[in-house]
Amino acid sequence: MTRGYAGWRHTMWQRWPVSGPPPYFSSYDAYEQHLTALTVTALRAVERGDPGPELSAELLRAARDGLRGERTDPRTGRLSPADGLVPSPLHHIGPAPEETGDRETVVALLRRPAARGAARAR
Repeated sequence: MTRGYAGWRHTMWQRWPVSGPPPYFSSYDAYEQHLTALTVTALRAVERGDPGPELSAELLRAARDGLRGERTDPRTGRLSPADGLVPSPLHHIGPAPEETGDRETVVALLRRPAARGAARAR
């Protein structure tokens, strides 16, 4: 039963208190590079006093619509086509992947969902 959502598994999985989608990385080094870039970016945001986004509604919207729907653009706060926001995380983390030598890996990981599409759409 899909309830009309592009992907329901994530929403169902969220019911467990210690759950989350396990990321796929080709190696430990790729995982470490991704984690380093995100950590550097998050620490810089904390230093600026940024409380971070509220993600619950966005996760539900992502589960319902997949990449064919709309998402809140974190830069503008307005709804935008989701497939156009895929490069947005790279914009968000800015120079961190470049500084850690991980830009190529991060770009490849960000392009994967758009290339593969949601499970329901395949």
